[in-house]
Amino acid sequence: MRRAKDIQEKLTYALEEYKELQKKVSDAQKNDTSIRFIGQKVGSILSACHECFDYCANDIVDTFVIGYTTKQNFINQHRKGKLRVHFPYNSVPLTNNGNSLSELKTTKKELYDYLDNLIKKFENKDVIPNTIISYYTALELNNIVNSKKHTEITEINERKNSATRISFPNGGEVTVSPMFNVNDGMPNFSADMDASPFSGQDDVNIEYVKEFKITFNNWEVTRFCMHSIQATFQIFSDIYYSFYNIY
Repeated sequence: MRRAKDIQEKLTYALEEYKELQKKVSDAQKNDTSIRFIGQKVGSILSACHECFDYCANDIVDTFVIGYTTKQNFINQHRKGKLRVHFPYNSVPLTNNGNSLSELKTTKKELYDYLDNLIKKFENKDVIPNTIISYYTALELNNIVNSKKHTEITEINERKNSATRISFPNGGEVTVSPMFNVNDGMPNFSADMDASPFSGQDDVNIEYVKEFKITFNNWEVTRFCMHSIQATFQIFSDIYYSFYNIY
């Protein structure tokens, strides 16, 4: 439970960085310019979200495994600070007896079942209740930030004419992404689509601008960053509320 504050701070940091990135993207679209170090900026946001998952996994082991398990090797490794714990994105950490999280089956069965069900939501790409965000975002986030994917996280494509920028006479501006096709209840945000055409009055300026897309999954950078932040927040809000009584 002691890492709950760390998770909150990580997500606060990610949200502030996201807002800064959003502004830079808007300015770059308006002026048709590039963004220096955009890949690193995206990587910083996604890495902050990803770290929350391992923070939570370590809290789970500290609270519900150590002190209850009969496996002395886990206890000894934990005491020495050498127990490796990672969030279960698939069933292996829960079913492999060599992983400390598998101990939840006997030390905290309701949490074991909860995580097992969460993994199924990841795999089935279920939508998080009251959002348009998929649980699968957690898997995608892990795949991108995973050490084997570090070359991907900094690669960003610039795609021309991917969004519609509308400027109103009162100074208001809005950038509209194209209408994505819906697959299994979710828009296909990775699709490569041209900007949606708009028509307006003479005093409304309409132009077609570029988007910055993550090479790994072809998502627009600010959209995937926001989905990652929100998915992380929703998942851990539920875990800490359900098992730590933190609101």
